[in-house]
Amino acid sequence: MVKTHSRPVGHLPRHGRGPASLRAARADCTTGGVGRPRRLGESLVVHARRNIRPEGLARIRGSCTTPAARRIRRRSRRRAPRRGRGMGTNRCISTIRLRRISTRGGRRIVKSDEFYDQLSSDYASFNGVSRHYLAAVDRAATHHIDGAKSWLDIGTGDGLRAASLLDALRSRPQEVTLCDSSAGMVAAAKRNLPQERVTQWGMTKQTPFPPGQTFAVITLLGNVLGHVHPKEFRLEQLAAIRPLLADNGTLLLDFNNRWNTRAYGMRRAGTNILRDLIRRPHSTFTATKCINGESISTPVYLGSPREYRLLLSKAGFHIHNVTYHHYTTGEHANPLTGQGLIQATKKEKS
Repeated sequence: MVKTHSRPVGHLPRHGRGPASLRAARADCTTGGVGRPRRLGESLVVHARRNIRPEGLARIRGSCTTPAARRIRRRSRRRAPRRGRGMGTNRCISTIRLRRISTRGGRRIVKSDEFYDQLSSDYASFNGVSRHYLAAVDRAATHHIDGAKSWLDIGTGDGLRAASLLDALRSRPQEVTLCDSSAGMVAAAKRNLPQERVTQWGMTKQTPFPPGQTFAVITLLGNVLGHVHPKEFRLEQLAAIRPLLADNGTLLLDFNNRWNTRAYGMRRAGTNILRDLIRRPHSTFTATKCINGESISTPVYLGSPREYRLLLSKAGFHIHNVTYHHYTTGEHANPLTGQGLIQATKKEKS
């Protein structure tokens, strides 16, 4: 039995020139017996070059490229943090990368506003959300909008969903305002609802509303916050919304839940949960659409129930209720099988 060494590669002892030494070097390389596995492919060869005949060195190089050695190196790379690549601990597209159009694997990766500008001409045909899920969320939304004094819909898109909500109301709000950050979507909403007030606003501190104006109900439907990056911007934008909500008003927002095993599969959702438990969340994914024969992508944030509770609390909101709905059937679900819908109010000033 060959004994492997536990010292780092940088202090590798001289193995000698015999077959036993070669087997020991190969065992160290393929099993991770020495040093950090991700360095074995280069460092072992460098240190062995002085001590092993050329033919033996070639055999070691071959051992370092075996499937077992490659798996070890891949695992180490996944464990090692990537500096400058993500926001916080997430491995995702950085703020700098979002500012410019990049090409990856034949796809253009663009900011959310440009992504939806390109979808605006025929948004309904690209919207792949389950109608049963939409109906379930809309029923909950109309319960709060019906009879309200005023309603602000943020992230309204082409306005067709807001029109459907208004048609379902028994008592229409006295004031209805629709807004979106995409210029293309705002233009589409104005065409579809010429009688309503539609404005372009990206939830910034500079609002298009008169000072002191508030709304009884504010909705962010369609995973609106999932298109805001990085996480610090989500907090800033919720803080910008807070002064617009009346003291007894209601904030409604839905979110794509990365713990949802029914929507994303047991393996992916389970991996997301485990990563959250060890505080190394992976929450930013990519949405891709094919428009006029070209694939374009945009980063999308998938939150967790815990993250949204912390986010809303920091922004000055109190959560009254969280419900979950099955993404395909729209039926009531739980945090592990459904997408989330949050009902919140403003926290009282202390």
